[in-house]
Amino acid sequence: MQVVRYRKPKLVQYTTRPEAEVFTPPGRDLDIRKWDRIDTDLWMACFLRPDQHPEVYLVNSKHHLDGESLYWMTVEGKDRHEELSISKDYYETILRFAAAVINERNKLKYNLEMREWIQTRTKEKEQRLAREKREEEEEQAQMEQNEQQEQNEQQVDPVPEQN
Repeated sequence: MQVVRYRKPKLVQYTTRPEAEVFTPPGRDLDIRKWDRIDTDLWMACFLRPDQHPEVYLVNSKHHLDGESLYWMTVEGKDRHEELSISKDYYETILRFAAAVINERNKLKYNLEMREWIQTRTKEKEQRLAREKREEEEEQAQMEQNEQQEQNEQQVDPVPEQN
């Protein structure tokens, strides 16, 4: 089935200053919203080692932070570090890495949608050019037919000579 895109896609990015690497839990893709709590623990272990930051993992266990939670915390942009009883630095680090995952997925989705949009535009242009060519050919054929008909009429009904 051909996807038709009429609107040019837009790339949505969330601030990640400084830039963060993109990590995913083993066996998971970039769709952070599908991650469960264990996935988020495995993901956080890539940038906050559990043996050095056990308080972060206790908070994650207590509040059952899954990918959906991380997604909305990132998208909303509200500071919830006090609500979660976690230091602001840890909270910002987690959101920075979550934003990197979300941004990467958004880039991939944007590239796919942009490719589909370009294909749609190209196909529309090809169809328009083919239609214009067909109309031009039909117009040319009609003109030739009219000319031929005029010539035939002149041959059948010669103009009488005047003496």
